[in-house]
Amino acid sequence: MLDERTLKALLIETHYWIDDVASKSADQIGSGELDHGDIVYPPEYPVLTDEELEALRSLRLTDVQRSAIQKLIADAAANAFFCVYSLMDAVGDPVLAPWDGLWLGVDLTSGIPKVPYFPFMHDELLDSYWDFKRLRENQPRTTG
Repeated sequence: MLDERTLKALLIETHYWIDDVASKSADQIGSGELDHGDIVYPPEYPVLTDEELEALRSLRLTDVQRSAIQKLIADAAANAFFCVYSLMDAVGDPVLAPWDGLWLGVDLTSGIPKVPYFPFMHDELLDSYWDFKRLRENQPRTTG
């Protein structure tokens, strides 16, 4: 179980990264500097076709358009975190991952556990995409 101080730090950092990635992503649109290597998700190469990349490079956004796109990206990122945190809190159930029985959530602890194998979630995220893709092929897309 996370102590209050650690939980608060994790949540503040979540907001920081939502804001940071949304701002940087919105800034890339129309910058002319956007390249194939700048976008890593989903981990299929190329993420963007040459035509899609050129379309993003060619956009010239007003400040209002850029602000709206930044807010849209931030909202999408925040919704993803909300859904994951709901799974962790056991107020949501797995949608796609095979799971038999009652979902009991996930308990994070502070520090690195002293176990022989401790996977780092940030490393596992892109690798696990291929499991997701295999399962997603036969599942309809959900909207909320």
